[in-house]
Amino acid sequence: MALGKYTFVYRFMFEHLPAFSKFRVPKMILFLFAFGAAVLAGRGIDALAEVTAERKKLAWWVGWCGVLVAFIGLLWIGIRFGGQSIAELMGEYLSAPTRYQSGTQLIAERYGFMLVEGTISFAIGVLYLVFFFAWFKKWLPAQVVVLLLAVLLLADLWRVDRHFFVVTNPPQLNGKTAKNDIVAFLEPRIDHYRMQPLNDENAHYYADNGFANISAYVTISERRYKQFLDAFNLMSTMPDIMNLKYIIMPSADFTAQKGVLAAKYTPVFISANGSVVLENRTVLPKSWLVPSVAVVTDPRQQIAVLSSAQDFNPSLVALVESPPPLPLMPYGQAKEAGIARVDIYEPNRIAVNASASANALLVLGEKYYRWWNAKVDGKPAEIYPVDHILRGVYLTPGEHRVEFVFDPLPFKIGKWLTLTSFLFYALLLGREIWQRRH
Repeated sequence: MALGKYTFVYRFMFEHLPAFSKFRVPKMILFLFAFGAAVLAGRGIDALAEVTAERKKLAWWVGWCGVLVAFIGLLWIGIRFGGQSIAELMGEYLSAPTRYQSGTQLIAERYGFMLVEGTISFAIGVLYLVFFFAWFKKWLPAQVVVLLLAVLLLADLWRVDRHFFVVTNPPQLNGKTAKNDIVAFLEPRIDHYRMQPLNDENAHYYADNGFANISAYVTISERRYKQFLDAFNLMSTMPDIMNLKYIIMPSADFTAQKGVLAAKYTPVFISANGSVVLENRTVLPKSWLVPSVAVVTDPRQQIAVLSSAQDFNPSLVALVESPPPLPLMPYGQAKEAGIARVDIYEPNRIAVNASASANALLVLGEKYYRWWNAKVDGKPAEIYPVDHILRGVYLTPGEHRVEFVFDPLPFKIGKWLTLTSFLFYALLLGREIWQRRH
């Protein structure tokens, strides 16, 4: 699991484990594994402390530890002598490019990592087993075994952390001098729109400067957005509904693709680093009203329409997954339904003032996520998934104020569970102190 999406284990869990793909960052579900490891560690310390424990039960416990170590050893043998088979079975994952790396050399590198880490895992497992066996045979007292286990744990953590935890003084940067000329050009123009670098620059650099983009939009692997990005087409309506107004690409790439891109994008700035900023002339605003909808329940069909349908106009029709609660105009007969303007745009709150000339669907160029709540003129309203990844609210004719507020129930439940657990832990600690004194 620590290898993330570059293994079949991750892919299998993403596709089949309930709720795994619902996490904002699915790898965060690893906290369940960490919690399980902590509980097992506590149980292990209990076992070491139980001097009166049944020998038969302890023998089974040590025996299963031996089985686990033997299993790791078999895995190592499979990795060591089955390299070709592993490359064939896991080629899709071993060669998958990352944000920073690509090429066939990744296969050899990742296979090498598997072999080295498999060796280390087996060696550490053997050491653990030796300590447990020595304790079981009463060759070492429990206090010494616990100390040896703690030293081994710290050594293993240091081995990993030294590659990832770089302790250094934070750089003292001048924000103005750190900005490149593209940032300076976009700052007065970007507003609520998005941009996307298609050159060697990291999208997170622009996100750090306050520019929203589609790859660093949020660090998610949610199914809907992943499907959207996998099929993303610059010449389709997909950039328009995502408010992608500016793209950055090397000048040579633009020159080579100018014949295609010129139908939709206009060069508006040339950077000193050799990149050109292109403006999307058909981009949609942060919010807009559509007078008609098309019910499309199949996600693959929705993606196909968004990425390739030539007659799809997202400013006049929206793709929805259920029949609308209001009667709307048929597509092809409808004209503009009114105007919508974002009044407040904050991380957890967005307010839109809308003026609808007829029944309409207000579409917001933000991801659909179930824990956003909406109010229309102060009254609760349902949020519907629109265009596969966006969110929308149906409106009647007239002036309306629509507020979107992020208020996740799981967070509130987790908060109170955490506070309750602190209280419970304090009571247990107080009880332990009281018992020791008496």
